[in-house]
Amino acid sequence: NGGAERMVREGCLDGVTAVFGAHVSPDLPAGHIGVRYDKFYAASDMFEVNVKGITSHGAVREKGIDALAAAAEMVTELLALPPKVTKDKCVLTVGRMQSGVAGNIMPGEAEFEGIIRTLGPENRSRMEKAFKETVKAVADRTGTTAEIDFIHSHPGVVNEKSMTDLAFKAAREAVGEEKVHVIEEPIMI
Repeated sequence: NGGAERMVREGCLDGVTAVFGAHVSPDLPAGHIGVRYDKFYAASDMFEVNVKGITSHGAVREKGIDALAAAAEMVTELLALPPKVTKDKCVLTVGRMQSGVAGNIMPGEAEFEGIIRTLGPENRSRMEKAFKETVKAVADRTGTTAEIDFIHSHPGVVNEKSMTDLAFKAAREAVGEEKVHVIEEPIMI
């Protein structure tokens, strides 16, 4: 993971002031170029949360602490976070949740995992903070404990204006003004 990151650490970009990249897009006709100013590609950070309560028979729920119910509450609150944290596009997805061993046993453990996609380093930081605070608040309220493994991936792409202007001008000179388009929306993938 991060072959380019290792190359940069070894000095391959020493003295370089700008880097330009290109990516294919099925949204543009062949031979056309799209240019995006500011926030372009989202960062993606994976997470795993392990919730611990106390297992009990379903008939005596008062003897346990329901980890599955706490995890479900966490997921519900986490899915509501993006519009509360940022006005930019932001996606939080829980793709897996697992708990329990039988239908009549209240589970003492539950786990879920997913991904957060954010635009820009400020939103990335705010979402991580809000995520961790939300999980902790629900764990405290439900009497469970929660361990969070937050896995940072590569940062998103944010294009600096003067360099984007330069790329836009060069693209127009290369393929013609009618084949160069400003991409209006950032890409979450």
